[in-house]
Amino acid sequence: MVEGEEGEALEALRSLHWAHLLAVPFENLSVHNGETIQLDYDKLYDKIVRRRRGGFCYENNGCFAWLLRQLGYQVSLMSASVFQQGAQGGRFGPEYDHLVLMVHIGKKRWLADVGFGSSYPDLLDFDTRDEQVQVTGRHRVLPDILLRGSGVYVYWQWMPPPGSSVQAPGEWQPRHRFCIRPKQLEDFRQMCTFHQSSPESFFRKGLLVSRLRGPEEGGGTITLTDSKLIVYTADTDERTEELIDSQERFNDELQKHFGISEPG
Repeated sequence: MVEGEEGEALEALRSLHWAHLLAVPFENLSVHNGETIQLDYDKLYDKIVRRRRGGFCYENNGCFAWLLRQLGYQVSLMSASVFQQGAQGGRFGPEYDHLVLMVHIGKKRWLADVGFGSSYPDLLDFDTRDEQVQVTGRHRVLPDILLRGSGVYVYWQWMPPPGSSVQAPGEWQPRHRFCIRPKQLEDFRQMCTFHQSSPESFFRKGLLVSRLRGPEEGGGTITLTDSKLIVYTADTDERTEELIDSQERFNDELQKHFGISEPG
């Protein structure tokens, strides 16, 4: 691939990444509605494209990887461990807790992730250790200092205090740790089953539907939970919350903001 073609491929990838996050929500409705999630590319395509749903990382990133491969991109699936805050400062979760993508364009490597709640709507340059600024804040990718030379890296994000806007003062926090060794989709089946069925799974603790907002909406994100509708508007750096006090209200907001009328 010559230099001009690489540039075109990168811009197309960026556009696809943004478009996916704008159109396909990060959601765990299936987990709560008794719909079994199967890590099969045909079933993921049926759910996300034909039924116009979303999913969590294994689904959204799995389907996105399939799309990119159909378009001729070289894509690797990677296992990540999500950082979990705790009383003792937090820890990384188990292997295969998250699925993240590495896309190779020429000699460059780019991190793509449409399954982590819009953390970085643009791609992340894997080959730089510099800070990368996007509309969702500041991001970095650094080698794991405890596992140096092992192919393990940590994705960091500058995080504001809970409940504040994105631009509020904050601190660097690890979001997940990943290994660049390529995996297959079936390698994630056990953890996918865990997140669907275990009471210890984050996804079993409450409903969550979230997507990126487009420029015509003021940018930012919109998130629907069992009890709240949370809207962050990037243009004005404003965050609002509305109470969700009934199943009927939840269903109305789900249809209005995410286009989902049949969650199960």
